[in-house]
Parts: sequence; C-alpha cells; structure tokens
Amino acid sequence: MIVRWLLSFALALSSLAGPAAAVRVATAEPLQPGPGQYHEARVRVLSNASIAGGATVTVKVAGVGGVPAGGVSSVAANFAAKGASGTGGLIVYPSELTAAPGVTGTRYRSGVWEDQLLTVKLGTDGSIKVKNTGSAAVNVYAEVRGYFSATAAGPAGAAYVPLDTARLVSNQSVAANSTSTFTVTGVGGVPATGVAFVALTFAVKTTGSGKMFAYPSGGTLPGGADIEYRPSYFQSNLVIVAPGADRKIAVNNGGPAALSVYADVAGYFVTPAAAVSPSALVRVAPARIAGNVTVAAGATATVAPLGKGGVPASGVSAVGVNITAKGTANGMIRVYPGGQGRVWCGR
Repeated sequence: MIVRWLLSFALALSSLAGPAAAVRVATAEPLQPGPGQYHEARVRVLSNASIAGGATVTVKVAGVGGVPAGGVSSVAANFAAKGASGTGGLIVYPSELTAAPGVTGTRYRSGVWEDQLLTVKLGTDGSIKVKNTGSAAVNVYAEVRGYFSATAAGPAGAAYVPLDTARLVSNQSVAANSTSTFTVTGVGGVPATGVAFVALTFAVKTTGSGKMFAYPSGGTLPGGADIEYRPSYFQSNLVIVAPGADRKIAVNNGGPAALSVYADVAGYFVTPAAAVSPSALVRVAPARIAGNVTVAAGATATVAPLGKGGVPASGVSAVGVNITAKGTANGMIRVYPGGQGRVWCGR
C-alpha cells in the first residue's frame, strides 16, 4: 500500500510555550480565554456548489452564521464532494496564498459523495480557498462545525487533550432509519466529567445507501451528515461531537438497512471550568510531511512529523494529519501515537 501523509488539517497542538506557539501554561486553575481554543458553531458555507475542473473558489467564513467576524484562526469544516463525471481532489487552504499548496484535503469519485472533516486556517480576510484538482466539475458542500480562537478576547472555549487511540464503539448495529446512543465519557481515557467535546474517528459499513449523523444524546438531529455511505464499503470520517447530559452521543442511521458502526477516540476537549492543563491549537500552513510511503501488508510504518511542515521540533503534543492511501487490494490503515503499542482493529 502507498500512503501519502500531509498536514491538511493545518494545525499543531502544543503543550509548551515558545516562539512558534501561543499556548496555555500548565496550571490547575480553570481555563482562561486564550488562542487555540475551540468553539462550536455550525453553518453551511457551500451548498452543492459546482467547481469546474482545475478551478478555485474563495469562500467567506468569518462573520458567517455563528463564526465571529474577527479573532478566528482556523475552522473545523466538513467537506462533502461528488464528481460530476470523474475523480479528483480538493485542496483547501488560507485565502492569502496565491497558489494552492501541494497537498490534498479530500479525494472524490464520480457519482458518490465523500465526506472529510478538515481543520483549515483562515486567510487574513476571513476566507478560505477550495481548489478542484480534477479535470471535470465537482459538487461540494462545506459545513463549519466549529472554530479556533486567534486571541484571548471573548469567552473561554474548549481546549484539546490528545489520547492514545481507543475503541469506544465496536461493531454496534444501528437499525435502519433509527438512532442509538453510546457512552463516550468515562471510557477510553476520556474523563467522566469536564468534557465539552470528543474527537472520534467513525467507520461504518452496510448493505444500503444513506447518511450517518453523530450529535449529543438528547439533542436535535443536525442538518448536515457526517458520513454519506454506500453499500459494501467501510467509510470513515473524523467527528467532533459534544456528549449529552447522560455522557452519551447519538448516532442516527438515515438509511434503509442496518448500519455497523465503529468509533475510535483520538482525544477530547475540556470545558472551560475543568482544572486541567490541555493543549492549544497552533495553526500551520498545509504541507506534505511524507509522500509515497510503501507500507507492506500487515506492516507498520513510522513517520516523524516534528520539525516538518511548520511543526515545531519540540513542545508538541499532537498533530492533525490527513492521510491518502491507495492499495492493490481492499484493506484499512490505523494511525496511532508512536509510543503506543501496536493497535489492532478487531473487526
């Protein structure tokens, strides 16, 4: 299998103060307002927009919906793309860059929707650019799920705590056109209290076509799906979701067949009142940190992101990376911290 690693998440999470990062100093006091904190805001900024082959569009984000007009460094946005007549990719990047960086945010195919949550740095004008690398038009939805603050102005947000990966939902079936709930706090290294959001990688598979939505237990079904799935293939996406008052999330299956669901935790965001010392997001421009790495069947490859692509060489607790993979047979890849023991998927 050939794997391309790139920083299209456009972030590094730093645990130490330094010239390349504006971060929170370790303390047992409740979290104070600061840069790199996450705030939930849900608004669609592209709605079935057609982007011609090779074309680039500029999308205004700051000041739209619940996203403030200023003081925003990056946004977490879900992109859904479907090729009109061919395959290709989307590059999503800050608006002030005159040329698209050599990365891929998400790939798409003809006639089917592909979902990808990306964290993207905003340009100085509060916009992002979206480039279609394919030769034919692509239809795109983009929905902001939240934003990261650039300054200490305004209310305190939620700050990220990375974890060793752990499975929280393992091959659970959600019936057709129904909703199931799953506990996501007090398990897998996530504390039982003080959690504002959890970062989960979902993988789903079924015999039909439909949509999967993840949202707080007891909440309202959101308008934008997290995964639009099709028969017989595992499809995945990263989701940042708040637990409900019962410490659970709801997973809705909007399709005519039962859906097999897996969810692995990558980390969580603490509430402002939590007396912990989390990390703060530091934005970097998208950059490729490794390319065309061949990973043999059943093997593991190690990639060292520190000191590459704008990521500091030290003081970093986690990085956001996007991975593109292509193999000669069906399979899967699992990404986890280098210090964690080998992780098995168990499915």
